[in-house]
Amino acid sequence: MADPSFEELRAENERLKQANTDLRRSRGVAPEEKHALTVEAATLRAELARLKGEVAAERGPAKGTVICYQAPGEPYCRPARVLSDGFSARVPLAGGQMALHAHLEYGEPPHYFVKDEDGNPFTPGHTFEVDRAWNPTGAPGTWHALSECPYKGGEGCPYRDGVPKPAASRLAADEAIPQAP
Repeated sequence: MADPSFEELRAENERLKQANTDLRRSRGVAPEEKHALTVEAATLRAELARLKGEVAAERGPAKGTVICYQAPGEPYCRPARVLSDGFSARVPLAGGQMALHAHLEYGEPPHYFVKDEDGNPFTPGHTFEVDRAWNPTGAPGTWHALSECPYKGGEGCPYRDGVPKPAASRLAADEAIPQAP
């Protein structure tokens, strides 16, 4: 039998490569390859989450983020939300620090209510717009995230029960408290 020609050897190699590829495809991905891809995907997801967090921290809170506003002279927070998309300004402070400002709107605290002409209590729905610095400790005249609230879960936080309660239910609860004679 004569030796196969170059073209015949090349054709045989291609046929064998295709047969191997077909066999691999028919049995699925090898467990080692699948594990390596799973680990790589998890690593990439973790890196993406970390980078998104870093970018978000540099950029500031998203527009519409619910926050607390600590007005000067008040021992409680007011419900607020961010109007700017991210920080609106970076104001230099002494010592090389920066005050990170955001444009926000805040309303009346949930414990504040008035009565309408029929005597029904309500918390006024008006809001105020200001540009204030972020301070995670709740310093007067600043805003902070809900997770940073110094009154979190306490009487001074407008979100202690998740969302501010309507004035009528708060008034009923207050009137149910026994009073001294």
